Amino acid sequence: PDPVYFHLRIGRLLLKWSSTEETDCNLFVMVDQLHRGACLLNDRNEKIKLAHLCLMAGMKASIKSAFLPSSAYYQAGIGLLSSGEWDSHRELCLELYNSSLETEYILGDFDAMMTHIDEVLNRGGTIEEKIRAYRTLVQSLAAQGHVPRAIETALAVLGQLGESIPMSVTPAQVKLELEATQQMLQLQTIDALSQLEVMRDSRTMEAMRFLYVIT
Repeated sequence: PDPVYFHLRIGRLLLKWSSTEETDCNLFVMVDQLHRGACLLNDRNEKIKLAHLCLMAGMKASIKSAFLPSSAYYQAGIGLLSSGEWDSHRELCLELYNSSLETEYILGDFDAMMTHIDEVLNRGGTIEEKIRAYRTLVQSLAAQGHVPRAIETALAVLGQLGESIPMSVTPAQVKLELEATQQMLQLQTIDALSQLEVMRDSRTMEAMRFLYVIT
């Protein structure tokens, strides 16, 4: 018998007869078997299902800090996607590509990371869809010693998030901003500050994360 079909058959049976708990326990074995037979898959829905399983396996491996196999699972999932899936399964595409590029950053595989970053930035329609790729890009630029480019990119993203920050400021401008902040705080008591609403605006929260990255 064809060994490739044999692996596919095993994977299909595991997927069919496993409970939710068993699927989680046997996820790596299931995905490995299905992936070995993936070249025989013709049904689009079955490919999408396997891509979802690859994403789950990659995330599970990443939680265990097994970043190399995690990256391989994400790559396998991406390999099952056609260009049309960006329209019909957009969230899956974004999650696979973003998870892959973030793992590649951890592994120091900057060439593969940039390929996936470019794909997300080209395909993304909103800043929200591009934000994870931008964050990883900024972190990677800083890690590779390209600090000015990292800051420039981060400030450009902050502008898209509605937080315009100049590239350079004078000491006098910094002093004015600090004094204005101190004056606002002086008008508030500790109790009043503790009762302020928690930040909920998603764009402002992303802006804060970017500020943290470049500080």
